[in-house]
Amino acid sequence: MSTPEKIQEKIAMEIYFAKKLRKEIQRVKELQRKNDEKEALILIGEMEAGIIKAQDLDLRQTELTRAFVKNMLKSLEDHKKQEENKEGVQSNAVPAQGNEDGN
Repeated sequence: MSTPEKIQEKIAMEIYFAKKLRKEIQRVKELQRKNDEKEALILIGEMEAGIIKAQDLDLRQTELTRAFVKNMLKSLEDHKKQEENKEGVQSNAVPAQGNEDGN
């Protein structure tokens, strides 16, 4: 295989993985909206497993993708903490009492 063919093949593979990753990210975001943390974590694990398999193709691209997935996982954890904090604030909310003078 000539060098231009190798380059075209590599570009085609990167496009394929980018499209696949984009679909997986959309699924994770949808699961986040539905608050399905367990399924989202399973999907992220599957994405990480796919990245490990892809390491033979291009280590640099794999590292970028791994960093992106780690950011997605952090985003998911942050989202979960925000939801827990929201629930905690709502359950701890005490109705304001007093007269119009602020007493």
